[in-house]
Amino acid sequence: KLKNGLKSALPAVVSIHVELDSPPVIPPQQPGSPQPDMSRSFGTGFFIDQEGVILTNAHVIQGAKSIIVKNQNGNESLAKIVGVDPVLDLAVLRTSMRSDAILTLEHPVEVSVGDSVYAIGSSFGLPQSVTFGIVSAMHRSISSPLQDFIQTDSAINQGNSGGPLINRDGQLIGVNTMIIGVQGGNNGVGFAIPVSLARNVAEQLLQYGQTKPGRLGVHVQNLSRDMAIALGAQSVQAGVVVSDVAPGSTADAIGLKQRDIITRINNQPVATSAQLAATVYSLREGSSIALRVVRNNKSITLTGSSASSLDVPQNAPAHLLDGVSVVRYEAVDRVGTTVRGLLVQNTMAESPGWLAGLLPGDVIQQIGTVKVRELSDLARVKQTDKPLLIELIRQNKSVFLVLNSQSGVSRSD
Repeated sequence: KLKNGLKSALPAVVSIHVELDSPPVIPPQQPGSPQPDMSRSFGTGFFIDQEGVILTNAHVIQGAKSIIVKNQNGNESLAKIVGVDPVLDLAVLRTSMRSDAILTLEHPVEVSVGDSVYAIGSSFGLPQSVTFGIVSAMHRSISSPLQDFIQTDSAINQGNSGGPLINRDGQLIGVNTMIIGVQGGNNGVGFAIPVSLARNVAEQLLQYGQTKPGRLGVHVQNLSRDMAIALGAQSVQAGVVVSDVAPGSTADAIGLKQRDIITRINNQPVATSAQLAATVYSLREGSSIALRVVRNNKSITLTGSSASSLDVPQNAPAHLLDGVSVVRYEAVDRVGTTVRGLLVQNTMAESPGWLAGLLPGDVIQQIGTVKVRELSDLARVKQTDKPLLIELIRQNKSVFLVLNSQSGVSRSD
């Protein structure tokens, strides 16, 4: 069975070779980072349809001047970027190369801790490398409140980023994305984006060239055993508890209430607040949402449509927002603290925000003396030629950056 599963999956996998405009800034834990030749980088991808559409990680093709993909037979083809979501670290490419072998995103399979898995990729530039392991944990959040990773001990090394994580039947269960290790090597702790999130993002990138994330407008926290008992819901094993509902939000419109326990979204089990946040983010604005909720120890279903992310106000200071894409963000962190602010989705190279060090996944909480919780708060930031101190949350830590509307920009950390 293993042989058959690999036999069907391997031809769908490609190695990706990138010529860079300039050396990208990529966290060392991401195993698609540049090699000693800093003008090039490599990673992995895989066909998701027979017409040349390839899924990979956003950081694999970051800063690309040109992209070449090579299939199992050694055939090469230039690839173009269809769309990128830097927040969930996914990208879609298109090439003239066709492939009969694909890894489908249509039917996510059930994944459990202990399941056997196989990672395929270009480990250290060696294409079609296969490693074996198990699912070590589910719903891991490492450096961003919007992460919902599958953790595996299958060896993932430099060059594996963007490659598939498959089960024994050769079915796609995730996109290999990140490792925790020393100098880019494997320490048995790797992470993959679940296929359910990858599917939602890929569909949007193919249709729009970008993601248009949905919003729910609710504060939640992870359900503990004691909390379930206190809420009279002893039979509920996993879920998130609604602690607040924003007036006028999607959550409010569909009837979510404080103390509700969300157990499923669109028929997918909900285990953590990060998982719920990532799932809602991955849904296209206006998408249908069905929530399975336990209220007063009774199970009910609430349905509606996800709200759209608001556009940046036109009267916001140009020196602040030029080249920086942000959306309103609300979540509960791992210690139960509600985090509110503006989530950085993308930064344009050479923009003031990019030079200041803003990264996708940062949650901006204050600019100068103005606390920012809504996009409209940006209009209250006064235009100034003086440097502005930005307070933000990055990887669950407070960080200060200095934003200067002039050319000189510096970090304060």
